[in-house]
Amino acid sequence: MSTQSRKKSRLQRKERVGGQSTLEMAEPVPHSLQLTLDKILGAIEESKTTLQREICQVSVELGLLRADHQKLADRVREAETTLTGVAPAQQSLEPVSQLYSKLFNEAERIRRWKGSIESEIQSNEKKLHDNKRTIDAQRKAIQELQASLKMSTVH
Repeated sequence: MSTQSRKKSRLQRKERVGGQSTLEMAEPVPHSLQLTLDKILGAIEESKTTLQREICQVSVELGLLRADHQKLADRVREAETTLTGVAPAQQSLEPVSQLYSKLFNEAERIRRWKGSIESEIQSNEKKLHDNKRTIDAQRKAIQELQASLKMSTVH
């Protein structure tokens, strides 16, 4: 029996999980190595769960910020319409110049708020992207750990 066929006989192909095939050891793994691997995998799973929870929270916050952004955009449009739509012959207790000044100040305040909301959205999107990248790195580390475990038990 060749060396390669002996290695293959020690490993069994496991069912595809999540689009990736994994190998399962046909022979038992040493207990101390299995405990270490279990601890590492437990920590990784815990990190993955935490990151997924954070991603959900960021997604919810991002949805709320987008809703706020839409409301802000509506208010800006309304303020701009009001600024440009004020008729000169309008009857008012305040002079027209004061009305324009107040509307202009309100529009500027809304624009500043819009800028801060957009900045928050970008920050949350970056955080979401970073969390997804961390999950991918941990997934790769798990695969490498499984591969090194397989190699160490084969030799």
